Amino acid sequence: QYDESSRIIPIIIPRNYLNLYNFGYAQSRNLPKITEGMTSMLAIDIQIQGNGRTERYKGYIAGFSNRLNTIVVPQSFMTQANEMYAPDAETKASRLIIEVDNPADSSIAAYFQKKKDETEDNKLDAGKTTYFLRLIVGIVLGVGVFISLLSFYLLMLSVYLLLQKNTDKLENLLLIG
Repeated sequence: QYDESSRIIPIIIPRNYLNLYNFGYAQSRNLPKITEGMTSMLAIDIQIQGNGRTERYKGYIAGFSNRLNTIVVPQSFMTQANEMYAPDAETKASRLIIEVDNPADSSIAAYFQKKKDETEDNKLDAGKTTYFLRLIVGIVLGVGVFISLLSFYLLMLSVYLLLQKNTDKLENLLLIG
């Protein structure tokens, strides 16, 4: 949460930014790698200019996201900054996050194509993959239960046939006592 009096901005960045630094930039320059825990200790100086004003803020990395490929700050900070540094500019949403029950549903992709909206296809594909994986696991589990029931039935049938085959011997043993 952003507190206007503290002038400290919590920031969420994509996890792949940290991976790009650690396995690309830092490794090629012989710099130390940074863990997610260490990033919360980093102080970030932020300078914002606009509307004849210049302000300095402090920032810190509050967390990481696997789903969003953008830098995220609190909406309260964005609203305040837009009012202070660009009061006449029209603010429009540039991204929309949608959660659906079945990402493999073709009507979702058709709707976005009809509206000429861009989607992050890799996320949609990951959702489809997850859906199909769950479906396949369910089918395999169902077949496994069916085979187990047939095996149990076959075992019971074998025991019953053994008892029928040896009924004379069992009766003699019972009579002997």
